[in-house]
Amino acid sequence: MSTSTTVYYPEFDDFENMLISILTNSLARRYHLNREDKEDVRQELAVCLFQKKPLYDPETDTERYEEYIRKCLQRQSLQIIKKIRPDILLDEEEAAFSIDTIIESSREHTTESQAVTSVLSEIVYNQLSPEQQEIVNQLSAGFSINEIVRQSGLPYKTVHSRVQKIRSIFSSHGLNAPCAQSR
Repeated sequence: MSTSTTVYYPEFDDFENMLISILTNSLARRYHLNREDKEDVRQELAVCLFQKKPLYDPETDTERYEEYIRKCLQRQSLQIIKKIRPDILLDEEEAAFSIDTIIESSREHTTESQAVTSVLSEIVYNQLSPEQQEIVNQLSAGFSINEIVRQSGLPYKTVHSRVQKIRSIFSSHGLNAPCAQSR
């Protein structure tokens, strides 16, 4: 089983990937899911979307595609939580409301492009080696390259080349990597 926290499914567009990611992360936080359960949620939502997406017919369906997908994933989320956490008594109306709330609050707090950038950044981060992830964490915390060298005990050239590689990886995806602070 994968241990990454975000997966980008190439068969889905940015909206669909964003919705899977937001629902997965929000459900994991709300229902205190462990890493394996969170990954199961992500995979089941992706399978649901993969199965339901071809069934949408803009000629006969009266709702917008985004609404159709949201409702499909909402129903699936409820079933997943009931299966993973049978100890939680879920009222379908309350659960549906909470998922609507999750989606709406995500829309209120971030624009779609910011959410997509955040998801893509997380995907790129998860593809980095553990050493590169540690450097990204340190850069994000505001450390300079010299501070990372002192803290890690690695030679300056090693840290500098890793930072350059990280920048290159993020840049190849159209993203900005965290920058080293000047000190």
